[in-house]
Parts: sequence; C-alpha cells; structure tokens
Amino acid sequence: MENKRVPLSSGFSPEEEIDKILNSIQDIQRAEVPAFFYTRLEARMKKNLHGVSYGSLLTKPVFSILMLCLLLVLNITVMTRYIRSNEQQVVNNTSDGVQAVAQEFNLTVSSVYNEKTIK
Repeated sequence: MENKRVPLSSGFSPEEEIDKILNSIQDIQRAEVPAFFYTRLEARMKKNLHGVSYGSLLTKPVFSILMLCLLLVLNITVMTRYIRSNEQQVVNNTSDGVQAVAQEFNLTVSSVYNEKTIK
C-alpha cells in the first residue's frame, strides 16, 4: 500500500501543524479540586471500610422478598411432613388399639363355617 499525503486544510506545512499542536499543550492549566473534596472522599472511604451492614441488607426489597419466599417454602414443607406423620400415627394407633381391645376381651373373628363340617 502506498503512502498518500493528505493536504492539510489549514494551509500550514506539516511541521508547522505539529508545532502548533504541541504548543497548544503549554496553555493547559491544572484542574482545581472543589473545597473539602479530600475530606469528603476520605470520610466516604472510611464509611465503606466497615463493609455491608445487615440492617441495610434487610432493607433491600430483593433480599427481603427472597427471605420471605424461603421462609414460606420451609414452613409449608415442615407442615406437610408433620401432618403426614400424624396421619400415620393415628392409623397405627387405631389398629393397634383395636387389636389390644380384641385380645383383652378375648374377641376373635370366628368363621361361620367350621372346618370339620366342610369335609
């Protein structure tokens, strides 16, 4: 690829244009900081050193909704397991109770048909 020189629109030679650009830097002044900037910056940095407080974390809506949903799921799980275990205990207790009463009063299920008479 061959180098093509693009003519400058200002009418100066390339060396004069470069000198003009380099000399424009001399008039630049340092930016000034507003009053008490460093003290405010230092206070903000010290405030952030303590880390995230749990009080501010709980006030965020996303975290609060997440915790409420987690508690709701946990409560539903515990309640369903508790109800199922109670139902099983009731069934076991009633069948055990009936058998205990039947044995106590010598109540057995007897067949109408006697095996000796069937032969």
